[in-house]
Amino acid sequence: MERGAQSEFVSREYQIELFELAVEKNLILYLPTGSGKTFIATLLIKHYWKDSTLKKIDNGGKRTFFLVNTVALVDQQATQIGLQTILNVGRYSGDLGVDLWDPSVWLKEIDEKHVLVMTTQIFLDLLQNFIISLKHVNLIIFDECHRAVSNHPMRQVMGNFEHVAIQDQPRILGLTATLLNANIKPGDVKSTIRTLECTFMASIATSVSEEMVAMYSTNPQERTVLFDENDTTREMYKIRDRVLENCKRFVNSVQVEEPIILPPGSKPPNSKLIDSKENKTNKRLVSKFEDIKVNMDDLGVYGGDMAVLAHLVQVIQMLPNCQLETTKQLFLTVTTELIYLRHLFQTEMVQSGLTGAEALHSFSSDKVNKLLTLLKRAKPTDTIIIFTTRRFTAKVLYYVLKRASAINPRLKHIKSNFIVGYNVGNPFKDTRENYLQRDHNKRVMNQFNQGELNVLIASNVVEEGVDIQQCNYVIMFDGVSDFRSYIQSKGRARDRNSNYVIMVCQKDVGKFNEKYNAFIKTEKILKQILHGGKFQEREAPTEAEVNASLFLGIKGLEPYRPHGENGPVITALSAISLINRYFASLKTDKFTKITPYWFLKEEGPMRKCCLQLPMESKVRGLVEGTWQTNQENAKRSAALEACKLLHKQGELDDHNLLPVGINDPAIQNDNFTPSIDNSEVSFEEVGDDKIVKVGTKKYKRSCGKKWADCLCECYPLPDEEAYLHVIDVVPIDPPQSDNHRLVVMFNTLNMPHNFAILSSKKLPKLAPFPLYMSTGELEATVSEVLPITLSKDELQRISDFHAVIFDQVLKVAKKFMIRNFKNTQNSYLIAPVMRDSSGRVTIDWNV
Repeated sequence: MERGAQSEFVSREYQIELFELAVEKNLILYLPTGSGKTFIATLLIKHYWKDSTLKKIDNGGKRTFFLVNTVALVDQQATQIGLQTILNVGRYSGDLGVDLWDPSVWLKEIDEKHVLVMTTQIFLDLLQNFIISLKHVNLIIFDECHRAVSNHPMRQVMGNFEHVAIQDQPRILGLTATLLNANIKPGDVKSTIRTLECTFMASIATSVSEEMVAMYSTNPQERTVLFDENDTTREMYKIRDRVLENCKRFVNSVQVEEPIILPPGSKPPNSKLIDSKENKTNKRLVSKFEDIKVNMDDLGVYGGDMAVLAHLVQVIQMLPNCQLETTKQLFLTVTTELIYLRHLFQTEMVQSGLTGAEALHSFSSDKVNKLLTLLKRAKPTDTIIIFTTRRFTAKVLYYVLKRASAINPRLKHIKSNFIVGYNVGNPFKDTRENYLQRDHNKRVMNQFNQGELNVLIASNVVEEGVDIQQCNYVIMFDGVSDFRSYIQSKGRARDRNSNYVIMVCQKDVGKFNEKYNAFIKTEKILKQILHGGKFQEREAPTEAEVNASLFLGIKGLEPYRPHGENGPVITALSAISLINRYFASLKTDKFTKITPYWFLKEEGPMRKCCLQLPMESKVRGLVEGTWQTNQENAKRSAALEACKLLHKQGELDDHNLLPVGINDPAIQNDNFTPSIDNSEVSFEEVGDDKIVKVGTKKYKRSCGKKWADCLCECYPLPDEEAYLHVIDVVPIDPPQSDNHRLVVMFNTLNMPHNFAILSSKKLPKLAPFPLYMSTGELEATVSEVLPITLSKDELQRISDFHAVIFDQVLKVAKKFMIRNFKNTQNSYLIAPVMRDSSGRVTIDWNV
């Protein structure tokens, strides 16, 4: 929430001026941080709400979408709009699981909400899946719209305007404090902002009254603090390098994941496998070693010690998730090495004879000591944000400051914490870590805004738009990377007498001055072009400019529109994520992992990509893309061609072009499970005629576990009759002779060796059931039931075989599990059997 809008809702003169301009035409609002851009957007929302927002979509209603770049901004902007309007505001981000919502859920949300605040990618998906059409949208607000460059989702959203009639296009309002997303040469500023105008089919506008805007915006005092480069040639750094290098070699020598074995004939000639994702665990551990090295080089031995401790905690937390004994031993070895490395650091500091604040000063880099000097000079009433480039550095620096404030009386007024950005990640993966990070960030931001903390260490997550209610000191710990970061971070200093400090290494002063002077020159050029009312002289982008800038496609990457312009679309930019979603929807068992294999061909400057679709798909084999000038577009082309084939084979639904998966009508049909009784009453009375919904958290419905009688107390006993239930597994489709992998699998299944369930009770006749493997679908049947009597020694041998199968072969028995020898449920044994030439089944005692 921007200052001014949060404490009062009285419009300023320039806000009314720009609001009226936004009613007339598409606009990009270019105003400094703190000047009330969001308030102008809210005025525009109210204006469009008067017409048809409250009607349902089917009755001619339209909706307003407020699009942001980060998850943190979703809640903030939705709250802001809710405070200033009576509208029903919805908020949507990937961490809430909305990526996997069924279209019917979205349609219900859109009908019930008047304004929908979401990350831009979610809105793009809604458009491309034809869940919402642009003609049903009256206003789109793009927050931090300078991000709309290259293939950013904002730019992709605007690409959907190409086939929409002008009268059906929604109003566009962009909000930005910088206009430029990166370092731009002064001579390219004009063309860059013109491209931004073409992207949004809008004109840039700012206030005519610069003096009034300056009253509400920020203009901190800027200065630099120079520090000496840390000396990394000392002996402790050499010892660290040797320890970490040994760790790296050991980690890379251990094979954790199964190697990728391609089926014979699946690899196209003259191609190579790309994006294989091999050795992910190894790479993850090696990256921790690199992180320790970088932070120690930057912060000193003291910071390196904190970095080792932080990564040590992470590795220990990962231990319970290790599925294989090899992985567990690898993590334990890394833990031991990190403990040893930390012991070396602490021994070095103890042997120096220095304690407390002296040790912290001596074993920290000059960069850290200069930062501590700045904090010593700060008053207890100051509110300070320290920006770091690396997320992990923010965490390590927090531990250093926490320790410093505890041992140095001159820093006891420092109350700090950290926040970092996080990836929402793949919606098909567990995102509990993201939930925890989101809650941590929200809690820390509240503490900082309420004055419980006076120092906030942050990555660039709070540079753009996040609600900082008070701050009079910004410190750029790692310098400034680009013009956007310079403008946005400077805008976090909200108070009148604010300071903006950039920390610069002595050896980089020349490079920094060159970059800083370019920033100042760029600011002046923007003022010359737009300020003093000059923005009013700018003409709106012409149709030819928009077509050349926004709608110019690439040959071979044309969007797939099976139903024409009034239907869903798959673009080259959305095809790869759709392929990944399709692979995740395929039916497999818990032991099978289906991964897309991408192969690349190269001929001179041209690239062609092929995608291997698995046996579980109706479209099997290789799908070729078109020749492109780079690998990225070649991969997109192959994904796009695969999506076309999947749709034609019914693997993508016809209405939204989404994977069918469990939404297959055949599965959803009530007649599919005729034996299930759906007549249960879902409400019941609970005293005083109170009717409650059962199955809720408060009124739980207990469901007792029950096992079939034939599977209970069925452990075979010595010298008593038992039953062998022979299991046969056969492939559904016989393999083609040129598919050697399937031929080998087929021959293996036809071997005389097999498995059987040994039980003291006879199982009833069982229906065949399917098994889904990477080689295709199999059918399992219990084909024969044979009576047998075994001695005590023979039963013991079968029991040992049973244990080896589950513990050593399948590896489903965890270290904390013990075998239950009680004759209760599921107490049968698995026995090896074989057929002789006459077809007679006997136990294979030679296994």
